[in-house]
Amino acid sequence: MKKEWKCCLAALGLALVLGGCSKAITAEDLAGKTYEYEKEGFGGNFTIQLKEDGTFTYYEGGLSSYIGTGDWSLEGETLTLQERTRHFTFQVEEDNLVFQKEDSGEFSYLTVEDGEKFTAMTE
Repeated sequence: MKKEWKCCLAALGLALVLGGCSKAITAEDLAGKTYEYEKEGFGGNFTIQLKEDGTFTYYEGGLSSYIGTGDWSLEGETLTLQERTRHFTFQVEEDNLVFQKEDSGEFSYLTVEDGEKFTAMTE
């Protein structure tokens, strides 16, 4: 019986320690950062910039004259970029935005596949 209690307490302690290590992602964690696509953009780097005022811009690369703009929002670990006529959804994982193709529109010049990442650029 004592052995069972020790195992239960050890498991509970481990769960508390691991749970305490994870930090909920907040909008402040993302605001002001620029994220770069893990693959080649349309003639250069494909970047997404999340501005502190809740707006975003994205630029698919040097051969594109289009700059996407709109508002961004975070619900839990899901980031949504909302343009006038389409939206893009990402799962936030540490310094990465992981594209959720099923819940997203299409970009203008590139096909971004489900699970592909945009990584925060270091300053």
